[in-house]
Amino acid sequence: MQWDMDGRVYYGHRVVLLVYSKAPFMLINLNERLAQAVGALGHRDFRLFFAGLMAASLGARVQMTANLWLVYELTDSPLHLGLMGLARGIPTLAFSLMGGIIADRVDRRRFIMVVQAAIGALSLVLAGLTVTGLIRVLHIYLVTILGSSLTAVYSPARTAIIPNLFSLVLSIPQTGIF
Repeated sequence: MQWDMDGRVYYGHRVVLLVYSKAPFMLINLNERLAQAVGALGHRDFRLFFAGLMAASLGARVQMTANLWLVYELTDSPLHLGLMGLARGIPTLAFSLMGGIIADRVDRRRFIMVVQAAIGALSLVLAGLTVTGLIRVLHIYLVTILGSSLTAVYSPARTAIIPNLFSLVLSIPQTGIF
């Protein structure tokens, strides 16, 4: 048995992690832990959901960066960059609870698809205004506020739909990691 600085224990070729749990300490085989962590990806519906979520998240981050860059190009003002943060943050605080209520009362799948389509339409409107040269800072603020509001409203539905993607209940051990 050999320890390294990160708390890992080596038994020959196998790596075992020292993890805090309800028991004082327990050793968990790294290979078993990785299999449990990616076990959800074994379900087709979850893989599709995860791929769509990653694509939407990447698109949102690219658009956020482009919006900030465009605001700075139009205004040369760091203040406007900070106001863009407020334009994203305030709707999130204001509408997240309402999103939870909506998620409990509607078909979550259809709701997520409609909201994602609306967010995509907002992006297309902003792209059209930018390409035609009609873009103003106010347009970017409005699209940011509307997009953040829609995201805040649909985020609880997106989170709540995950258990519905599995046909069986995954057993998650009580290791204290999650």
